[in-house]
Amino acid sequence: MHPLRGLYPSSQAHASGYLKVSELHSIYYELHGNSCGVPAVFIHGGPGAGCFPNHARFFDPHCYRIILLDQRGCGRSTPYGCLAQNTTADLVDDLELLRQTLGVQQWHMLGGSWGAALAIAYAQAYPHAVASLILRGVCLMRPSEIQWMYGGAAALKPLAWQQFIGLLDAKERTNPLLAYYKRLLSNDSNARQAAATAWIGWEMSVGFSNSQHMLLWNGEQWTAQQQAGQAPQQQQQQQ
Repeated sequence: MHPLRGLYPSSQAHASGYLKVSELHSIYYELHGNSCGVPAVFIHGGPGAGCFPNHARFFDPHCYRIILLDQRGCGRSTPYGCLAQNTTADLVDDLELLRQTLGVQQWHMLGGSWGAALAIAYAQAYPHAVASLILRGVCLMRPSEIQWMYGGAAALKPLAWQQFIGLLDAKERTNPLLAYYKRLLSNDSNARQAAATAWIGWEMSVGFSNSQHMLLWNGEQWTAQQQAGQAPQQQQQQQ
């Protein structure tokens, strides 16, 4: 069995810039790796996560012309956090405009989570421009997936779910997705920050294993999983 290969060495962007994609939006992009290499673009998740230099490390910098970008409203793109003129179709067309601007004939696309959904949407619209799709954590944003993420997954992480809905009023808990949407767009900056913190906490608890958010069944009752290195007495005192 071969050992798991790590990421490629980090690199500095050798070019970067802003591409005006509408009267309102300009998206940030940067290029890493071999300027004459095989084009490969990383599609970040979120929506809203933005790109980071570490994302370039998925590709061999000697072989690939690596393209990173911040989608509309994300990262260094402007205006930051803007939801106007910010649809899936807009993001798909931004990718195509960037491809043409950079003179790329075909590119390999790597995306995860929301990035996987956007990569698939782009491939459907511009199949001739896609050399390959590399997808991880695939989520197509179907209603069934959204319902599972913000409801069904509570059965797997009940403690984290209670923290997530604990921010909401009793009436809001019947539709937490809508409640959080309103809070994230609130004029109250404290309400927005609290909602954003709770939101990312829930998503991270679902996407990554966290013993603090899991329950164990001993045949009679559910109990919180003991954290590594913590004595049962200490755990009981914390509860």
